[in-house]
Amino acid sequence: PTGIETSNLVLVDLDGNESTLTQGIAAPFPIGFAPDGQSLYVATLSAAGTELVRVPRDGGTAAALTQLSTGFSRDWSVSPNGRQVAYLAQTSGSSLSYTAEVYDVDGDETRGAVAGLSGSQFNPVWHPDGGLTVGSAPATEAAGALVHALSDGAGVLAGPETGFDVPLSWSTDGSYLIVRNFEGTSASDPGPSHVVIINSTGQRLELSAQSDVLIGWLD
Repeated sequence: PTGIETSNLVLVDLDGNESTLTQGIAAPFPIGFAPDGQSLYVATLSAAGTELVRVPRDGGTAAALTQLSTGFSRDWSVSPNGRQVAYLAQTSGSSLSYTAEVYDVDGDETRGAVAGLSGSQFNPVWHPDGGLTVGSAPATEAAGALVHALSDGAGVLAGPETGFDVPLSWSTDGSYLIVRNFEGTSASDPGPSHVVIINSTGQRLELSAQSDVLIGWLD
């Protein structure tokens, strides 16, 4: 990315009090709190790529953790235990193809989220038990892309008969997964989309025929 303007990251508590966490950082994107709750993981974008920093909740100097990507990255999310950050990294030479990766804060290492996947990957989301779910569209025109649930005993959730799924969120008890199902074959030709809920046995129920619906879970 080029031509990115700097901006400030501001924390607002429930009483309406504001405090500035960062100033003059290029495109800061807050991701989530660290395990101690006293600092915040933030992704910053610049012409050099994407860097992950940790910012004290009460302000102060941001501590650089790692470079997530030499290019553009997106869809960052923190694991339930706060010790891993999943995200999509742009594939070299393609503006539409991404691979899911995970940065382990304690081990200070980055790995691919899912071994053996080809083609574009979409929106890694964490299962409440700490597993990671990633959507994928195959590199070929083949239908039936899979949604992978990487947690003990979870195995693999069956994908749609055609098109591909983009995971949105798991229910708080981990029994249901909401996805956006695209009818097309790839990120470059996604086609119409629908909001679908999938249960633990792979049964699918379309909740909305419109793609602009946002859904959240109630406890």
